[in-house]
Amino acid sequence: MEHAITLETCRQAVGELHDSLKRTASLYSLTLQHGGCDEDQEEMRQVLSEALGTARAKLEALPCQPSPAGGGGTPERPLVGPRGEGDPAALALLEQYSELLLKSVEKRLDGKT
Repeated sequence: MEHAITLETCRQAVGELHDSLKRTASLYSLTLQHGGCDEDQEEMRQVLSEALGTARAKLEALPCQPSPAGGGGTPERPLVGPRGEGDPAALALLEQYSELLLKSVEKRLDGKT
């Protein structure tokens, strides 16, 4: 049975992704900040780091959006290549999102201390 993709489904998935990424990045930042050397702390850092790395790899493997006209557009390619090269607009958006996420985490951490 084939399910149609709806705008609401896409928005829900985006919201879940954003929430999950924000929480994971926040937890990872906290484990780095508290810097405990016990095995549990190290394992937490490792689990979170692997999850973030996997998410990044999946994002980098996504093709760029093809041109709506079908001609003269950019060919499909990853958003970011293995050495950081890629679509400048996509890279700018990722950088902007990263900065906003970092500021959000810093504000949360400042409020907890």
